[in-house]
Amino acid sequence: MKKMTKVLIPAFLLASTSAFAALDLHFTTEHNAAWVKVTDNGAPVENAAVTTDHTGEKTFTTDAEGRTYIFIPEIHSGAVNFTAVDDKGQSVSKKQYIKNEK
Repeated sequence: MKKMTKVLIPAFLLASTSAFAALDLHFTTEHNAAWVKVTDNGAPVENAAVTTDHTGEKTFTTDAEGRTYIFIPEIHSGAVNFTAVDDKGQSVSKKQYIKNEK
């Protein structure tokens, strides 16, 4: 019975962790803007709602490739907080440095 428990517990933990989604944000920055890509376990997430702490109440929606373009004209080079929420209600937040290039 002890041997079976030693095998079953790690197998159960492995199976349960793979059931959890791994929502993530990826960035490509350029002149006061960022391309933001939302993925779930590496797959693009379409129709995710992306917001920042620099664009007021505006929400950006990802395309079929999980990407959206966000222009932040008033940024004076600094960290921007990005948050994405998918249609299942899962969310992820990350900070990204955006450079002001006037």
